[in-house]
Amino acid sequence: MTAVCRLPFADASYDVVLLNLVLEWCAGGNPEEPAIAGQPRLLSEIYRVLKPNGTLQLCTKNRFAYRLLVGGGDEHAHGLRFGNALPRWLLRLIVRLRGKPAPAGHLHSYGALDRLIRGAGLSPVQSYWAVPEMRFPEQFIPTDVKAIRLARHQLIRQGNSRLTNLLMRLTPAWMVRYVTPGLFFIARKI
Repeated sequence: MTAVCRLPFADASYDVVLLNLVLEWCAGGNPEEPAIAGQPRLLSEIYRVLKPNGTLQLCTKNRFAYRLLVGGGDEHAHGLRFGNALPRWLLRLIVRLRGKPAPAGHLHSYGALDRLIRGAGLSPVQSYWAVPEMRFPEQFIPTDVKAIRLARHQLIRQGNSRLTNLLMRLTPAWMVRYVTPGLFFIARKI
C-alpha cells in the first residue's frame, strides 16, 4: 500500500489544516492508482487529524473555470486545451492517443468538490470566489448571490484575462461559484 496522500500525524492533532493547491495533485505521481483515488483518502486523513470543531481551508482549481471552458491549456493535463473541462473519457482518450501518461492532476467542479468534502465527514461552512484569480487573489468574496452582487460594484477586475474578466462580469451572480478560476472552501469537523 502506498503512503501517498496519508498524513503522518496522530488523530485529533490540529485545530486547522490549510490545503492550498494540493488536492488536485494528490496521488498524481503514483502510477498504481488514478489521482482521484488519493483525494478522498487525503480528505479522510485531514478529518482524522483535525480536532473536534477543527477547520479545513481548501483551495483548488475549478474543473469548469472559464479559462478551461474557452480553450485554455490545462497544466494538469499536459497543457491540453480545455483539459479537465472535457468529459473524463474524452480527456483520457486524447491523452492516450497523444502517447502521454494519464494526467497527474484531477480537478473537480463546485458540486463535486462539495460532495467530496462531505464524503470525508467534513461540513462545508462557506465557499469563496478568489478575485481575480486564486493564485494571486486580491479579494475573497463569499459565493452567495447577495455578497457577489455587492462586491461587483467595487471590483475593477473579475478575471485575470480580458476574456475571463468579461465573462465573469456577464455571469449571473448565482452561477459565479461554478465558473470561478478556483474553489475555496472552509469546512469544519463537526
